[in-house]
Amino acid sequence: MTDSFLEILCVASHLFRRVFQIAIVLLVLLAFSVVAIEPGTPTYYIAIVNVLVLVPLLIASAGTIYYCETARERKKISLVESAREHDEASDERPDTE
Repeated sequence: MTDSFLEILCVASHLFRRVFQIAIVLLVLLAFSVVAIEPGTPTYYIAIVNVLVLVPLLIASAGTIYYCETARERKKISLVESAREHDEASDERPDTE
């Protein structure tokens, strides 16, 4: 088991995109409903709990998406560089034909 926890999470990065989208939709709906909620009512406290759950969820999913995208780009860059080095090394060899 050589994969790190974040690499395993990157396999499911498409799910984190959905979580991010759902959190944004729920926060927008909550923002519209806040106009009609009176402070001190049970609905008001449920709205506060929703914000306390959705904002960290949004931040965590955004962080995971960002990490996975940058890791994917770093991997692409390293593959291109290694291929370039391999080509340069093969160009330096004299032809034996």
